[in-house]
Amino acid sequence: MPQTISKPRPNKQVPITFGAGEEKLLELLDNGLKNSVFSSRSGWVKQKIREEFLF
Repeated sequence: MPQTISKPRPNKQVPITFGAGEEKLLELLDNGLKNSVFSSRSGWVKQKIREEFLF
């Protein structure tokens, strides 16, 4: 019987919901990221998690 090659697990996706009246928060985040070292919302969120829980 041939061995099967296990495939790497796909990336996890975590949706974030902005409710009615919170659209401005997302706009502020996007505008703030334009002038930062982070190239994506995802990168920014992951860095904040590292800062809060790892360091």
